[in-house]
Amino acid sequence: MNIREAYNAGDVVQYEGGRLDYLIKIPELAGLWVNACNPAWINDGRRLFCEECYPFFSERLYEGATVVGHFGKGTVDDARRWYDENKKYYQG
Repeated sequence: MNIREAYNAGDVVQYEGGRLDYLIKIPELAGLWVNACNPAWINDGRRLFCEECYPFFSERLYEGATVVGHFGKGTVDDARRWYDENKKYYQG
């Protein structure tokens, strides 16, 4: 199986250290993305979750990442809702 087929927009992944992340599909851009904004800045209101993103495949973030759930369709709005509900588990 192609590694890209193992992940879908809206998947919640867990890295080897236990950190969770949310996979986003940005319509104008190819591939899947993850939040790149500092959680402290998000919590302080200086940034929104997913205002800046890293490419999941180009940064090789998939290495050691396991799909542990799914939430919504993987839009930026879904990602922000997921973050609001799971911020205590998200460590950025």
